[in-house]
Order: sequence, then structure tokens, then C-alpha cells
Amino acid sequence: MGLLLNYIIPFVLVLGAMIVIHEFGHFIVAKFFGIRVDVFSVGFGKRLWGFRKGDTDYRISLIPLGGYVKMAGENLDEQRTGAPYEFMSKPKWQRFCVAIAGPAMNILTALAIPAAIAMIHHEVPAYLDKPALIKAVEPNSPAERAGLQPGDLILAADGIQNPKWQEVEDLVGVSPDQELAITVRRESETKQVMLHVAARPFEQEKIGYSGLKADDERITVKDVTEGEPAAVAGLQPDDNIIAVNGNRIEQNIYGQLEIIRAIRSSADTPITLTVKRGDQTLDIKAAPRMNQGELRLGFTQDRTGREMINQRLPLFAAIRSSIDENIRILQLTRTAL
Repeated sequence: MGLLLNYIIPFVLVLGAMIVIHEFGHFIVAKFFGIRVDVFSVGFGKRLWGFRKGDTDYRISLIPLGGYVKMAGENLDEQRTGAPYEFMSKPKWQRFCVAIAGPAMNILTALAIPAAIAMIHHEVPAYLDKPALIKAVEPNSPAERAGLQPGDLILAADGIQNPKWQEVEDLVGVSPDQELAITVRRESETKQVMLHVAARPFEQEKIGYSGLKADDERITVKDVTEGEPAAVAGLQPDDNIIAVNGNRIEQNIYGQLEIIRAIRSSADTPITLTVKRGDQTLDIKAAPRMNQGELRLGFTQDRTGREMINQRLPLFAAIRSSIDENIRILQLTRTAL
């Protein structure tokens, strides 16, 4: 059941939506050129429900893996009459437009969705578009073992000259278990180091981890529920959680996930959270208990210390941002492959 909910259903929904959008491209251009469309189906197989409007049967079919469009006179084994509304009766350039309309619609959708989101809510870390000046280095991380230090300015990363933090993070993410040549400026010196990027699991895959930090991001306690194990043990709002059961955690979303995993796997076993509170370092020990079907300690987390840029982009800036983001993802995909 878990496999079905986590993988198969999302796969079917995403694939189905992509195919329906693709087929809609064929459909709308065929209609524009006066080609008769007999069927527009969401899904394949047996017709479950639908309605007819004009010449077209709009239907929902049994198998929810996308859909299809059936145009008059498009199949080679179909009896053609030479009627002007048949696909093969149209000029080649019109048939070509119908053929490429599907992929074109997918591309336009990939551009339109990020652009629309950017026009509604565009929030990104402020450091991503800044030079890669190292603010901090995670203890016992690949970056620390490579000799990188706070204050180092990355001049080159695996051939990328004067990279921004976005480029550094992307490169590290697609380079697990690989060596990256890093050139930094430290005060008045230029140093070259080899950074061995570690690998960590992420949704059945693995991504790269370096331990480089571009800001003072920290995992802090947001709220503590009165009477719950965390409150009884002395955990307080604004405590900075730095370790779980003696193991230091990254001060980012992966550290937050590690805290959650540790709590949920500690049935009947106390868990120790090491926190910084002002100038003090404290160990908070508490046993999770079942609450709403899950093991919990009774507190919520937050990430603080990260400057964010939050603004609504105008139309053309949103389109430019969407194009850049799609190009970045294509380049990352090429690198990963």
C-alpha cells in the first residue's frame, strides 16, 4: 500500500496530466485548421462517461494513463473519402503544425507553470545569486576534510569560473561520490583543493553533500507543547538543535528530516537532543510517545538565520525566470546522466 501511495499514484497522475496536455495541443490545432476530431479521451480503453459536442466525443476512459485524440482520416488503415475535414486532406504544413503542437504544448506548460508561480509568490534564498563566499563549514563534513574554511571565496568549481552559490549547490548535488577541483581565495592567497563530495539518500536516489554553508541557517525550536515529553524534559522555544543522540546534524532541511526520523524510530527509547541556548550547550533527553498515530516529542521545528527574497515578479521577469529555471534543470539533467 505504501508503494502504491508514494510512487504509483503520483506517477500515474503526473504522466496522465502530461499526456492529456500533449494531446490537447494536437486537438486545439486540429480544430483551428478545420480537421474533424472524432474523439478526445482522457484515459484509454473502455468509455466510462462523456458527452458529444459537435463532431467530437469528449470522454473519460477506463485506463488512466494519459489519453488520446482521434482525427478523421489520420490512420493509414482507415477508409478515406477525401473530404476537406480529413487530416490527410490538409496541406503538409498544416499536418506538420498539428504533429508538433503536442510537444509544443508540453514545453509551453513547463514554462507557464513556473512563471505563474513566480508572479504569485517568488521566494528564494538571497545568497543563491551571490558569489560563493563560504560562511561556515559543517563539522566532520567533506568540506572540512578538504581544508575549506569560513571566509574562503570560491573562484572556480570543476571548471566553472567565479560561480554563484546556485551553481555550486547544483554541481555538488549532482556529483555524489565524485572529486571536484575547487579553487579558493583565502585572504591574499589562492589555494586549490580536491573536494570529495559525499552521498546521502534522497527518495530512493542519492545526492551530493559537501558541508559548505552560505549563511547562518540554524534549526531552531519554534513551539513546545505544554505537558508533552519535550516540554517536560526542558526543551524551550529558540533552542538551536545541533545534534541527535550525539551525532551532529546539518543545519538545513536534511537535518530537520534527520530529527524527525530519529524521533519516529525511537519507540520506548529516550532520545537525546543537543541544543545551544545562548552560550550554553545542553543535552535534552526525552522519550517520544504516540500521538495521532505517530511517535512525537511535542515540538515544532523552524529554520532561522536565512535571508529570503520574497517578491512577485512582473510578467516578463517571471517568464525570464521560468526560462532560466528550465535551462538550469536541463543542464543538471545532462550532468547527472
